[in-house]
Amino acid sequence: MKERAEFRLRDSYTIYFGGMTEKEARYRDYFETDLEVNPENELAEEFFTKNEISDDKHLELERYDFQEMYTTNPEESGQSALSKQLFYFKYRRSNDSIEDYNRREKRLIHGTLERFGSAEYQAALSRWSNLRDQGKEEQIDEAERQVLTLFAKEGVNQMRDYYQTDAEEVELVLEGLPDTELSQFMDVYTDYARGASSAKGVFSIPKRKWNMGLGFWANMKEEIQDYRGFVAPKVTELKNQLDRFDADVYIREYEALEQAQQHKSLEGVKEE
Repeated sequence: MKERAEFRLRDSYTIYFGGMTEKEARYRDYFETDLEVNPENELAEEFFTKNEISDDKHLELERYDFQEMYTTNPEESGQSALSKQLFYFKYRRSNDSIEDYNRREKRLIHGTLERFGSAEYQAALSRWSNLRDQGKEEQIDEAERQVLTLFAKEGVNQMRDYYQTDAEEVELVLEGLPDTELSQFMDVYTDYARGASSAKGVFSIPKRKWNMGLGFWANMKEEIQDYRGFVAPKVTELKNQLDRFDADVYIREYEALEQAQQHKSLEGVKEE
């Protein structure tokens, strides 16, 4: 563990990506054999931990009366109807009973997966993926804006799915919603379409060894040449790989889903 940490911190240019930290890297080094036998699923653990906390009765929203903070008198919160609806949607696990939450969330997940499998969504994601691989910067920026808009609109659709039985109240809030307000839904959007795919790790590029036979400035010249000719291209390559992963993950998830569905259909035909 100490040798690897020393290599990362002293003898190499180290890049931590996907939320990885040096502290976690040391943890993984120390428990390497244990993690090989019993690998951790961080996304699942985070999901269950979040739900366990939200199930605490002390966090039930009905126990609180939200009021304005700028006055000494008890006055109802002056937030807009949309802001209030977004708040209750974001913390829906604490606002609904477990039975209602499970039923509504299942409907929300089903709707999300169906939409991400549609031609419209896949076309936008495929274009983003292709341009990230070989497009111009302006084209990539435009494709990313379209995908972010798609995610924001999906947040709107998720709210509609979740409150399907209360459609009239939700539609009153969403009616005539300008595009400038869509960005608020990025904060409440849940990315179920991504699945369990994530890129997290450490990438180390060894440093050149200091040449004791050369002077200081000669070594510095070698350092700059090494960085430009070896280190920088490696960093760019890693960035491109991570960019492609971010864009491709949605497409790969749905290709696998379609293959599984086709396989299931074929099995059904054989049984008949």
